[in-house]
Amino acid sequence: MAAKTASRPGADKKMIGEIDMQSARYGNKDLRFARLHAVKAEQRITGQEIVVKRLRLTGRPLDVENALLGRLYDRKRRVIYHLKRIEDSLDVTSQSEVTP
Repeated sequence: MAAKTASRPGADKKMIGEIDMQSARYGNKDLRFARLHAVKAEQRITGQEIVVKRLRLTGRPLDVENALLGRLYDRKRRVIYHLKRIEDSLDVTSQSEVTP
């Protein structure tokens, strides 16, 4: 008996649990969107820094505000990383004024 050569549909797909690394395809729209998010992240940080300075001057507790500021810094770092990844994939020189 000869072995079957025809495979079942989807047999050439990877097994469950194996990671298929797909390259992300970015366009100019994604670049504009990422730059907008970087600017917004910087604006949120600026606003929160103003709040912290005002509360520090009045002598109020800063625990909650400093925790929020830390989360905003982390968010900005992730946004900048994403922006740099898009710029690298599109071979664009960094034009964003926001620095990590």
